Amino acid sequence: MKHHELITETKKRYSKLVKKLKRVIADFHAKDIHQFRLTIKKLRSFLRLVSTVKRIGSARKLPKKLHSIYSILGTIRSLQLQQQNIEKLLPLEYALLQKPYLSFLSTEIEEQTVAARKKIKKYTHGADKRKIIHHLSSGLNQKSIRKFTIKKLTSLKILTNPSAFSDETMHTIRKVLKDMLYTWTLTTKHRVPFSGVIRSKKQIIGVTKILGEFQNRCVALDFLHVHYNLQQKSSEEIIQWRKLENKWELEKETFRDQIYKLFRKG
Repeated sequence: MKHHELITETKKRYSKLVKKLKRVIADFHAKDIHQFRLTIKKLRSFLRLVSTVKRIGSARKLPKKLHSIYSILGTIRSLQLQQQNIEKLLPLEYALLQKPYLSFLSTEIEEQTVAARKKIKKYTHGADKRKIIHHLSSGLNQKSIRKFTIKKLTSLKILTNPSAFSDETMHTIRKVLKDMLYTWTLTTKHRVPFSGVIRSKKQIIGVTKILGEFQNRCVALDFLHVHYNLQQKSSEEIIQWRKLENKWELEKETFRDQIYKLFRKG
């Protein structure tokens, strides 16, 4: 891709991003937030690919204000998912915690939404788009694409080598695979099989889905622990909290074990 093609592609991606953001601010629907954040992730992966030509840190980073919006919407999205998790629980098993925790989550979502709306209204996307374009490389050649691909594969080899996968390792593996997935059409000619796990796009999607479920349990447990530490509870309610904590911990470790076995097998 030549420089003018990179500019055109970046403008196209940024226009899509702005449209998604307008949908978000309308009612902060969970689906719209997810789509906006997905668009951001794809843009970020594209910038990481492009930055292999031009070694400037800012070339692959999101502008601060845009990153701030991305982060707070991520918090809202996680709270919404936690809300869904709690609503799915069996009422008879978790009756004591459902109502107060859902009330707490609703309040948190409302507060974060107010803060996010202010950030979005103040956001001037034109300046950030120009900043990103300014840091683009002069072009994207086959050598740079191959360098990007090899770097990702090397990272995977290092990450999947340990005898056990930490939470951080699991998260990083997912990020590397997502970068590969979001730049798939641009890196087609330079992909080489890493293992039986990532020989195709379909396989990567399958692995990242399991990693996504693992990450969701991590976030769910983090939110649960924060609320647990803030609130005073009866002994009966504590029993239900511990039961839920154990349930999610077990699910989390099941997903970790699946990923570990996949890479050991591959």
